[in-house]
Order: sequence, then C-alpha cells, then structure tokens
Amino acid sequence: LEVTLPAEYTEEEAGKQRIDTQNAFYSQKERKYYITQLQYTVSDSVLLKMPSAGTSGHFAGMSGLLLIGAAVVYFSMKKRVHG
Repeated sequence: LEVTLPAEYTEEEAGKQRIDTQNAFYSQKERKYYITQLQYTVSDSVLLKMPSAGTSGHFAGMSGLLLIGAAVVYFSMKKRVHG
C-alpha cells in the first residue's frame, strides 16, 4: 500500500470515488482537492479460489483435487506392491 500525502483529486475523481471534500483544501488555480487526513480500511480475507470451467466452482474444484490425490495414492501403492 503506497500513500502519497497530500492526496490530490480532481473534481471528477472526487465525485466518482465519493470523497468527502468538506475538510479538503481546494485549489482554484489547479482545480484540485488536496486532502491531508486519510483513513484507509484494510481487511484480510483469504479464500481459496478454484478455477471453474462452466461448473458451480467449489464443488467441482474440490472433487478434482480429491480425484488427483486418490490417483497419486493408488499409483504409489501399486508401485510398492508390484515394484
């Protein structure tokens, strides 16, 4: 996260991002808002995102992982028995 102070926003940017401009300094010359007091909310949500190919996502992805795991175990056991 990189923050540059003061934050600069044009009138259009401030409107699009719904920035509270009441406490901002407005430069008539540059037609920009300068904001020195910023508040950021940072959250951490770790979710396993499985790639989907036209399916409902999580179920198909987890099923695929289980099948791959079962195949690895099966073939490693088969090598030990016949190896």
